[in-house]
Amino acid sequence: MYWLVASNVFGPVTSLRHSIIAGICPKSCRMDIFNRQPSVGEDTVQYSIYPPSDVADKTSVTALAACISDFVNSSLPDFIWHRDAFEVKLVSNPDNAVSWILEGRMRVGDCIDDEWCIVWLLRDVSSKWDVVVR
Repeated sequence: MYWLVASNVFGPVTSLRHSIIAGICPKSCRMDIFNRQPSVGEDTVQYSIYPPSDVADKTSVTALAACISDFVNSSLPDFIWHRDAFEVKLVSNPDNAVSWILEGRMRVGDCIDDEWCIVWLLRDVSSKWDVVVR
């Protein structure tokens, strides 16, 4: 069993009991809550769209983002999203510094319909354009 010793995170160990717990708990189990990587919440859908490598320059991917946005808006003209609307933004490819990809993140809350709608839209996007969706 591991213990998170708050006194080691916020200041020196002051009591004998905390000293004993700190000795039992290895440093690897003491989690610094301020240095954690940001995570995606349970009510959030995150997606990445990878264009082919020959058209992964910034201009081409920006044009692809505009086409995808127009396609989504024409596919669902009167759709009201529960929390966040569908969007794609241009970001640098983490695997290849010279290419670009599209990313999106939507909070859907408890609305399972929005989650399935996103899956349907991404499937249609991947069938209409030569892209990989992750």
